[in-house]
Amino acid sequence: MGDTVNLVINGRFLEKRLGGIGRYAIGVTQELMRRGLALWCATSRAVMEEPATLPEGVGAIGVGMNQGHIWEQWDLPRHLKQVGRPLLLNMMNTAPITYGRQVTVIHDVAYLRCPRSFTSRFRWFYRYLIPRAAAASLKVVTDSHFSKGELVAALGLEPSAIEVVYPFISPSLLQLAAYTQEPVEERPYALIVSALNPRKNLRRALEAFALADVRDLRLVIVGEMKAVYGNPELEGLLPSHIEIRSGVKDAELVRLYKGARVFIYPSLYEGFGLPPVEAMACGCPVVASRSASLPEVCGHAAWYVDPLSVEDIAQGIRRIIEDDAVRARLVEKGLAISARYRVESTVDRLVAVLARCGMDSLVQVTR
Repeated sequence: MGDTVNLVINGRFLEKRLGGIGRYAIGVTQELMRRGLALWCATSRAVMEEPATLPEGVGAIGVGMNQGHIWEQWDLPRHLKQVGRPLLLNMMNTAPITYGRQVTVIHDVAYLRCPRSFTSRFRWFYRYLIPRAAAASLKVVTDSHFSKGELVAALGLEPSAIEVVYPFISPSLLQLAAYTQEPVEERPYALIVSALNPRKNLRRALEAFALADVRDLRLVIVGEMKAVYGNPELEGLLPSHIEIRSGVKDAELVRLYKGARVFIYPSLYEGFGLPPVEAMACGCPVVASRSASLPEVCGHAAWYVDPLSVEDIAQGIRRIIEDDAVRARLVEKGLAISARYRVESTVDRLVAVLARCGMDSLVQVTR
């Protein structure tokens, strides 16, 4: 079957949804397809063997016989070269290093700045692949001006080669936030949404919560229960008034955001940092670290703390809990800031970048 297209999406994200980056790729793809552009999403044949698993609104075709990075580095560019070299959009940090007509989203360089958060194999592979993927791309897109500076410093890219396009809050989460009533609190709680990852700074967050010692305040952590309880770094920091919730879906997450007295996010390194703006969109005041991209992303809508200071984090928690005027101000500003991060705005800017890279050129391809 033949089609005229001006854009192909690298659909490796369909093989495995990798947390926030996977949701980003799915959301952008859904919005691009909703707009009726001349595009298709290429993925491995293994994905197409189970088409029922494709996200709603995402059509895809199977290309090549491999999967994963081999598929991305061999099958995908080989096929694209055979069908006329259409423009390729990559959204998962990596890209085929032998294909030059592409735009690549590199979200951050956490693998360089926070090496303890990754395996040595992962770090080695990304150190090899990411600079080459960036060099092979017409443009690199990243999530914040902070990340743009990181890409310039770490990879030696020219600033003119990088475009900043802010990510977005999931449309399904926003819809739930609009229609979910704030739950009645049985017992007030603070909320943390965190992977068990050294750069998320969970140990200091737990120590700060204990130091804040707010009467009758419990702590809810959205994360992997087995990993949290099995981690020796957190030993002795999980008393009975701390609750771990795993496998949380959007509907429950929205209820947790809406019911929390404060959202705690003292991360050491973020290229963007989605959970704080999700919390803001649900009317929850945020304590965030004064580091990396977070001041840029959260603007004047968060109470900033030194992520290396347990005492400063604890003071931030107490201030929001005890000062109703501060809490109300942060909620109001948070709703305004979070309104900036919509998928329509992200895709508008991304389409403009793609157009400058030749997306308007049509190519006849065969599926």
